[in-house]
Amino acid sequence: MNRYTQIINPIPGPKAKELLDKRNRYVARGVSNSAVTFAAQAEGDLITDVDGNRFINFAKFIKKCP
Repeated sequence: MNRYTQIINPIPGPKAKELLDKRNRYVARGVSNSAVTFAAQAEGDLITDVDGNRFINFAKFIKKCP
C-alpha cells in the first residue's frame, strides 16, 4: 500500500452497494453513470469513497489538457 491509494473494502463496498440500489430505484435508466462508488470526501488530488477507499483523482487533470 502506498501513501496515495488505499483500498480497504471491495469495490463497490457495502455502503456503495446500498447507494447503488437507491440510485437504481430512483434515477432514470437513461441517465449515464458508470461509477460503482460514491465520493465522501475530496482533498487535493485524492478522493475517499463512502467505504473508506482512497483513489487518485485523475479527472481533476482533464481540465488542464489543451
